[in-house]
Amino acid sequence: MTYAADPKRVLSAALAAMFAVAASPAFAMTDQPASQDAAADFPASLIAFDQKPKGKSVAISYVRLPQNGYVAIFADENGKRSDKVLGFTALDKGNHNNVTVDVGADLKPGSAMWATLYKDVDGDKALDTKKDVAFWPEGEPLENRFKVE
Repeated sequence: MTYAADPKRVLSAALAAMFAVAASPAFAMTDQPASQDAAADFPASLIAFDQKPKGKSVAISYVRLPQNGYVAIFADENGKRSDKVLGFTALDKGNHNNVTVDVGADLKPGSAMWATLYKDVDGDKALDTKKDVAFWPEGEPLENRFKVE
């Protein structure tokens, strides 16, 4: 007994296979493995939310640094960032979650602050706003104001 394939079934199976391949997600193939160096092309960023007082510290939810640097917390003066640095934390390049920054004084509910990121230009792990450079153009943070509620 010989078996002959039904042309309608062969066509149906071929179409089903084509749809399955077309519906599957595409995967990018690269010559280089994923690494922190590959991530250096992405811009610096941070996420700071309004928060409850925590003694003398504030929490920054997320920080992304393309090179070693700092999260700096500045005082707020009438809704604008002042030049007064309240505190900073040095970080290596890469992604960081739940970063704590000591601001040196007990936080009062209702106070506002600004968070910004600086490059560690000289590698000394000590923020100097005269030598170290802000990651954002002209040193201005992009809406990183938060409050202690």
